[in-house]
Amino acid sequence: MPVDRPEFVSADATWEATTRRYNGFPITLYRTAADSRTITGWTQNPRIEMILRRWRNAGRRSDDAFPDDEEMLELMLEDDEINRNRQSRTFAIIELGEDIKRNGIREPIIVTWDGLLLDGNRRKFAVMWALSSRGSASREQQRLLERIPMFVLPIGTSQNNLQSILIEENYAPSLKYEWPQVVTNGALYRRYQELLDEFTDENDLDIRRRLHTEFPRFGVTDIRNRIETWQLTEEFRGEYGDELGEDTLERMINNQFQYFRQAIDTFRRKNVFQDPEFRDLLFKGIRHELFPSFTSVRTLEDIHASPTATEVFLQGEGLESSQRRTNFRRARDEAGRERAERDLTLERRIQSVIDQLDNLTSKELAAISLDLRARLEGALERIVAQASVSETTD
Repeated sequence: MPVDRPEFVSADATWEATTRRYNGFPITLYRTAADSRTITGWTQNPRIEMILRRWRNAGRRSDDAFPDDEEMLELMLEDDEINRNRQSRTFAIIELGEDIKRNGIREPIIVTWDGLLLDGNRRKFAVMWALSSRGSASREQQRLLERIPMFVLPIGTSQNNLQSILIEENYAPSLKYEWPQVVTNGALYRRYQELLDEFTDENDLDIRRRLHTEFPRFGVTDIRNRIETWQLTEEFRGEYGDELGEDTLERMINNQFQYFRQAIDTFRRKNVFQDPEFRDLLFKGIRHELFPSFTSVRTLEDIHASPTATEVFLQGEGLESSQRRTNFRRARDEAGRERAERDLTLERRIQSVIDQLDNLTSKELAAISLDLRARLEGALERIVAQASVSETTD
């Protein structure tokens, strides 16, 4: 093991070897502290993929162009502002920065010997914000953040060990701010395709079992659902890419990802899911935010089976949020009524009528007019006579 230290670690900083387990593998690294400004942000982090694409598109930059740390911080803050009214922001840099000012960095960031950031991108940029004029850190807080704890990997750390750290720190369950599902599922899908190309003699289940060993948090069934959800979002991209533009489309998929997942969980085994008209209705519902919640996707099969309910459902496009919810309830109720009629056999319908008549009170019976009695008697005689004729004919 090397006894020296990388240039971004000062000679007076603590430097001690330790072993930690990542994704089940023991990995030796060095615990120390260093100025976070000497560590470049992780610009290839999947979490920032969407804002990186927006930055490139806005400046007509090539795919090999990356923002510097100042630009990256601005992009993160801008994305948080865009999503300020949603339940969770993509980065929550200011919230994390305020916590870091109070408590410091409690979990070390992880970097390679060359200063490549593997884990702690949000912490690095939250410290950067805290130390800026906008962060308004006190002198005591600035001293607390002048050096932050970090783990440094030795020279020559294997690719397998790097992969183990990435999986453990970004996919394992914890109280950390985990990657959004759309990012996680994209990573699973790409790795699934890589394994398919590598192990050509293995079937889908075998490949998913291999994925499970790499991503033990996810079972083989969950992996299948996540892969199929990703494929559904890819189909949605193909449908609406030209209409919405790349940035708007990616944001919509990210914000409404649970709707795609609910569709897979509910309909993947049903024949209706292969119907292009059904999938088109699903995509329109997601595109125009016609579902009041992701669980309401479950009702789409009944809505699709009813032309009237389908028409009402699509009328929600362009309405205000509260009006869309009301409109969806109308579509759902109409679909439920039609389904009840379809499911109710003739015999059960007649029995239901008989039960209602049998339950009439003497007061209600006395209120029946002579005209209505005659009509009821005639209807019953006609039904019984026609049923007898049909039975003889059969």
